[in-house]
Amino acid sequence: MKRLAILLFTSVLFCNQIEKVFFHPGGKSKGPSIDIGQLVFYFPKRQMVNQLSEKIMADGNKTERIYLMPYATIDKFLIDKISAIDVDGLLVRAQEVTKPTIGLQVQLIFDPQKIQIAQHEFDTIGLKKGIVFAFYNKQVLNKLESKQDHLLQTTCDINTVIIDCGHGGSDTGAQSVTGLKEKDLCLSIGKKLADAIKKKD
Repeated sequence: MKRLAILLFTSVLFCNQIEKVFFHPGGKSKGPSIDIGQLVFYFPKRQMVNQLSEKIMADGNKTERIYLMPYATIDKFLIDKISAIDVDGLLVRAQEVTKPTIGLQVQLIFDPQKIQIAQHEFDTIGLKKGIVFAFYNKQVLNKLESKQDHLLQTTCDINTVIIDCGHGGSDTGAQSVTGLKEKDLCLSIGKKLADAIKKKD
C-alpha cells in the first residue's frame, strides 16, 4: 500500500502529459526518398528518452528497439494512433508501463539493413517541447554517401525542388493576435514560391 502511494505521488509530481502526436510519412517522389517518416511527440515541458534495449527478432531479419519516456502520460486514443503505424517495414507500438518506472514505452520493429533511426529533441515556436523519431531509407543514405560530389548530392536524375511549408492539419503552429495561423501563412508563401519556380521552368 505504501509503495502504491509513493508511486501515485511520484507520477503526479513528475508527470508530463503528451499533448499531441503526429506521424509524418516520407516523401512520395518519383525517385527513391531518403525520408520514410517522422514520429513527433509534443510535451508541455522537457522530456527524457531512454533506450532500454535492442535485440534481433526470431526471424533474424528484424530488430526490436525499445525506448522509455519516464513519467510521460498519454491518452488511450493516442496510444492506438501510434500503434497503428506500419509503413515500409517499420512497425511502431506504444504502451504505458510502471516498470522500470512509470512512463510511455515505445517499441520499434524494423529491418536495420533498410531503415536507420535518429532521435532528437526540439523546441516549438510556442515554447512547447518536442521529441522526434526520424526514420530514414538506409539504402538511399548509402547511395548518397558513395557519391563524390558532397555539395550537390542527389538520388535521382530529376531536377526537384522540395518546399516544406511546415505544420498543417491540427498542427497550426503559432498564431498571431489577429488570429492568423502560422500554417496558413507558410502554405501561402510556399505556393507563391512554387508558382515562381514553375514560371522560371
